[in-house]
Amino acid sequence: MTGVLRATGLRKVYGTGRRTVVALDGVDLTAEPGRIVVVRGRSGSGKTTLLHLLGGLDRADSGTVHLDDTELGSLPERDLLALRRDRVSFVFQSFGLLPVLSAAENVEVPLRLRGTPVDERTERVDAALEAVGLAQHARQRPGELSGGQQQRVAIARAVVARPEVLLADEPTAQLDSETAVAVMDLLVGFVREHQAVAVVSTHDPLIAERADRVLELHSGRVIDAA
Repeated sequence: MTGVLRATGLRKVYGTGRRTVVALDGVDLTAEPGRIVVVRGRSGSGKTTLLHLLGGLDRADSGTVHLDDTELGSLPERDLLALRRDRVSFVFQSFGLLPVLSAAENVEVPLRLRGTPVDERTERVDAALEAVGLAQHARQRPGELSGGQQQRVAIARAVVARPEVLLADEPTAQLDSETAVAVMDLLVGFVREHQAVAVVSTHDPLIAERADRVLELHSGRVIDAA
C-alpha cells in the first residue's frame, strides 16, 4: 500500500516583471490511499500546474511535495524519472498518445517501461481496453479514433500499470455523460481496490460527487475545501 501524497505551501511563478503569472500561491493538499481528491476551478486557476508539481513533472519555486517519505523537490532528474515510471500515472488533457502506435500498444507502454512479462502485459492491456469499452479498437491508431476514444485509451494506459498515484487532468472532458459515468466508476473502483492515491482536476459534477474531498482553486489559491 502506498502512503500519503502531501503538498505544503506550493508556490509556482511563471515569467518575470510585468509578465509574471503566479500559477500557485501557497497551496496545501493531502491525498490518502484509497481516496479521490478533486480539484475544481476555472481555466487558469492553477489546476494543471498543481498536478504537474504533484507528479514531479515540474518543480515548485517554494513549498514541498512528499510521497511517503520522499520529497520530490530534492530528487535529481534521474530519480524523478524513475518515480514517474514506477509509481505515478497521468491522464493528460491532450491525451499524450503516440500516433504511430495502436491503442493497445499505447496502453502497453508503461508496462514495457517497467519490464512486465509479455504474457502479463497482454492480459492487462486487454483487460484495460475492455474496461473502457475499446476492446474492438485495440489495433487502431489514435488518428483513427475520436477524441473521446483517445481519452479512454489514455485512461486505460494510466490504470494498466496499477500506479500508486493517479493524476488526471479533466479525464471525462471529451466523453458523453454515459461514458463519463462508466469511466468514473472505473477510476473509483481502481482507487478503492488498489488503495491508490488519486487527484483529479475537473469541471464534471459527476466526478466531484464521487470524490472524498473537493478543493476549489481561484487564482492559484485554495478558496474552499470540503
